[in-house]
Amino acid sequence: MGDGGQSGKIRVEVDKELADLIPNFLNNRKKEIDHIDNLLKSKDYETLCRVGHSMKGSCGGYGFMELSELGKSIEQAADGKDEKTLGELLNQYKNMLDRFEVVFV
Repeated sequence: MGDGGQSGKIRVEVDKELADLIPNFLNNRKKEIDHIDNLLKSKDYETLCRVGHSMKGSCGGYGFMELSELGKSIEQAADGKDEKTLGELLNQYKNMLDRFEVVFV
């Protein structure tokens, strides 16, 4: 549960050709947080597993490797129906989105 040391910025280098897509990508991630929260409340672990799997692929494709790893963790926790871990991962996700510093290269 400790978020100690997680308040700093997370620098993400993204291909400049994707610059126009990033605002919408990040906006969709914010919507995804609400979706995950609702799925967790309804204990829909099967859909949570799919959402985590999708995050793993799409976030990595944009260069957001931290989110990709988080998606992998969500997928694994949902597969194990680990509600406590899923709640912690959701909190990490919320915290992470506010800390991204996107640099186009």
